[in-house]
Amino acid sequence: MRKILLAATAMAAMTGAAFAQEPAPTVNTGVNSWVSAWGSSVPGPTNEPGSVKAFLRGRLWVEAAINSDSGFNGTGGKNGNIVFGEFARLYPSFEGVTANGLKYGAFIEVRQNSGGAGPSGLTGGNTMIFRRETGYVGGSWGALRFGQTDGALGLFQTGQFENFGENWNNDLPAYFTAGSVVTWPFPENSGNYGDSKIVYLSPNFAGFDFGASFSPNTSTSSLGNQTTAGAGSPQLSSLGAATFASSQSSMLRNRNTLELTGRYQGNVGPVGLTAMVGTAIAGNVKGNPTGLTANGSAPYKYKDVFAINAGLTAAIGGFAFGGDLWTGAINPNGSRNTQPVKAGGKNALAFVLGGSYATGPWIVGASYLSVNRQGFNTEDLAGATDANTGRMNEKGVAVGGTYAWGPGAALSLSYLYGERHQRGVNLYTGTSSAVGNNTHAQGVLLTQFFQW
Repeated sequence: MRKILLAATAMAAMTGAAFAQEPAPTVNTGVNSWVSAWGSSVPGPTNEPGSVKAFLRGRLWVEAAINSDSGFNGTGGKNGNIVFGEFARLYPSFEGVTANGLKYGAFIEVRQNSGGAGPSGLTGGNTMIFRRETGYVGGSWGALRFGQTDGALGLFQTGQFENFGENWNNDLPAYFTAGSVVTWPFPENSGNYGDSKIVYLSPNFAGFDFGASFSPNTSTSSLGNQTTAGAGSPQLSSLGAATFASSQSSMLRNRNTLELTGRYQGNVGPVGLTAMVGTAIAGNVKGNPTGLTANGSAPYKYKDVFAINAGLTAAIGGFAFGGDLWTGAINPNGSRNTQPVKAGGKNALAFVLGGSYATGPWIVGASYLSVNRQGFNTEDLAGATDANTGRMNEKGVAVGGTYAWGPGAALSLSYLYGERHQRGVNLYTGTSSAVGNNTHAQGVLLTQFFQW
């Protein structure tokens, strides 16, 4: 549920293009947001020429989960299925306007890194990390965003129904065994917003707007140099004398990623519609690795990325229904969801369907997720063959509700069920095996949110 309350952290909307990650709605749109209880606590835009506003927002959520997971019974004994957790984020930002009306600003998303390096005692691992570092300028012509920021597809996403509570892009999956977690495949995750890029957002024309973004490589918020070897460099441009292992993994890295998307928001009689369609196009690092793969095959290469994203939400009264489709020459892994698929591999097809109902401070809903993709590659599994290795199929259900019981406070209760299958692969160990090919997980999560 990490995105539900993001409205109160964002900067003002301008010329029809929302700089907020999640604009606060006043109706149930089903677009990753819920009926806001924050009201006037959301900072407004700076509208005095020559002035600047700076502010610091924050979020804290505390949660309790009860889980059941096919991966809990390991060789080391049975894991506990009752878990408590908490997480915090900070959002320093500012917005200004010049004397001639040009608006500009920047914001940073600072997260608690519970797996931080060099822990001291039980809390020393709670270091801080930057996940978004975004600047923008804009006027009547639209807006430019730049930095480590969301791409056009992530900003225009529609129909994913992250609005009512937990889903497979949120907190509860973090309490499952990794091999049981259903992949959230859509182009909004860290592998998308983590790349440094430039984004253009158009003004709104009679309900229509569009966006475009470009990222030259998978660099993040560091200033890495060009290199000729190794997968660790953020600006890897050639493979040089790299070993086979680093060469093969380096070839998975996207280059020159272009996202183009358009959206319509309007009414048809009493029905409110939000519809979008867009595409992601990218190359990948080219090279000629030597040696053999893990199963003794020759090295292999990857297709260039070409994927389509389309979403639709229809809302009437307090009800909203819709879905989102993501398909193409990709092998999404839950982080880099524009990851290339190997040459000769099959394209991915993923969709989510959902619905929700909002009334006053309450919102309830449900969604169904299906992901069919390449998954583990046969060549990367010792002893695997094409005959005994299949594609990965994943399905997930989410049901939940949220109650905004006070300004800056909300309580959420959600249930998830998911299952995964890939013939010939142990999904817990990532090895070729006749066992561990089917996993399942379910859980209930109770979350208390605070936001200021």
